[in-house]
Parts: sequence; structure tokens; C-alpha cells
Amino acid sequence: MITNRELTERLQEWIPQELFHQIETTTATIQEKESDGYAEIACTLPTDEAFELQLEGKSFPTLRRQNCADGILLLRRPDGEWELHIIECKRTVDKNKWARVKKQFLGAIQRATAILAPVGIHVTKFKLYTAYRDDELENEIMSRMALAKTLPAGQTRPPYFDWLDGQLTLWVKNDLSHEKIKLNSDGEAQYLLQCL
Repeated sequence: MITNRELTERLQEWIPQELFHQIETTTATIQEKESDGYAEIACTLPTDEAFELQLEGKSFPTLRRQNCADGILLLRRPDGEWELHIIECKRTVDKNKWARVKKQFLGAIQRATAILAPVGIHVTKFKLYTAYRDDELENEIMSRMALAKTLPAGQTRPPYFDWLDGQLTLWVKNDLSHEKIKLNSDGEAQYLLQCL
């Protein structure tokens, strides 16, 4: 099993220093700094073996999709395996922004696995979070469901209905756990992350 020290050494050897840092405590802060959507989530971690990957806004020329989530945390599970916790912040969630959030989650998964695999970290567990102030999507879904008690034969449910499910399917990843983090009016929240 690779130790934190060994992983840090591997990352330092292969990955630019600005893309990661080891978290020295059991807390991490994820921020969205854009003024209209400012958010800050103080995360309590279930382990003291953790790294933050800082991949948003960085160019990955080998990947076509350049979207990436605001926060990516790499946590060691009690069984020694690693998992990624990916957080995207939005002021308001509606069906268009939810579609964008899912692309940002996928971009974060692709980027993180692309830089971790060559240093011997093969992540198989992923947990996704959307932090938001206003939820316009749930109301839209509920009103639409009230109008149409059942879907007409042959019609599939709209893709944004997965906002209510707690699980997502993104590309080749099925049943990804998704949790919502409600921000206060100042765009702040405290959240206890738990390993899968």
C-alpha cells in the first residue's frame, strides 16, 4: 500500500506542484471565487490522509472537454483504497446549469484519473456534490411531475430529473453517489464528508 509520503514524492516527481497539495488536517475548504456565485464550503474529512487536486482552470490539451468542478479531494479509505470527492458550486441550479454541472463532474473525473493513474493511484470510488444557494430545478421537476402523473408510453424521463435521485450516470460511470449541499445566503456551508 502506498503511503502519503510516497504518493507526495510521486506526485512531486510527475505532476506540477500547482496541481495538488497534501491536506495536513481533517478539514479542507472548497471555494468558488466568482463574485456572482461566490461559495465557500468548509469540509470535515473522514481521514487525515487526503490531497486536494487543483485542476479547475488548468489546460489539459489531451482532453477535449475542458470543464472541471471547483473542488477535487482525494481521500484514503480505511481499507487503504483511494476515492475522489468532487464538489461543484452554483448560485442557482436550473436544468441548464445542472447539465453544465454534470459536464464539470465528468471533466473532473477525467482530469483526476489522468494524472493519478501514472503515479499508481487507480480510483474506483467517486462521490459528487453540488453546493447551491437556490434550487429552481426541484420545483420545475415537481410541477412537471404533477402535470404528467405517468410518462406516455415510449417516452423517457428528461435527463435533468436525476437531480432528485442521489445517483448519477456519467459517461461510463454508473451509479455515482451525488449529494446536495445547501449554502446559506452568504454562499457558505459546513459539510461532513464520508467515505463510500
